[in-house]
Amino acid sequence: MADTNDFTIDQGSDEFLSFDFDPSDLTGCTARFQARTSYDSKSPVISGDETDMITITGSTLQVHFPADITSAIKFAGESLELVYDMEVVWPGTNYVERFAQGKITISREVTR
Repeated sequence: MADTNDFTIDQGSDEFLSFDFDPSDLTGCTARFQARTSYDSKSPVISGDETDMITITGSTLQVHFPADITSAIKFAGESLELVYDMEVVWPGTNYVERFAQGKITISREVTR
């Protein structure tokens, strides 16, 4: 069962979030991350994998939300709430495991 973690990121800032899944050794795994405005949204607002957003070290996954990506998100009001999950694919298999899920609140920036 996936860990549920809710968090807030600041639009226009580089944000780093770390998830520790000790005792699992994730060496050789691939990972993917998507955040959407709702579970039924056709397109993700933010998405990435280990080639652009996710770093895997031992039992830790670190997700980087670059400032240029979060700055480009358009929304009205002071914040935007998204749902997300992160999946890991084990090496040499097609076995997919959802490791994390929850809500992301993006706090809208004023300085542009």
